[in-house]
Amino acid sequence: MAINVIFCDKRGKGFRLDATALHERVIDEAAQVSEQYLTCPHCESEYTFFIKDPEIERMIHVKKPDIKKIKAYEDRLLERYAPQFKRKGNKK
Repeated sequence: MAINVIFCDKRGKGFRLDATALHERVIDEAAQVSEQYLTCPHCESEYTFFIKDPEIERMIHVKKPDIKKIKAYEDRLLERYAPQFKRKGNKK
């Protein structure tokens, strides 16, 4: 079994990834865009790990997803919605 450890930029220490660290919030309700992020259980710094909308959901659920296309599309979403992310404690 793999142990998933995430390192907090603010504390410089790791914490185990579990369900309590995973969160999701709506960024744009009309466009159905949401951000999935991790929260450090010690200092509550937030780290975005995925942003999704209906198009990226469709791209993921095809028989053979094109990871490069998905990543490029996600990067465009991040660029567009980055100002709306509510960051706590980290520099991004």
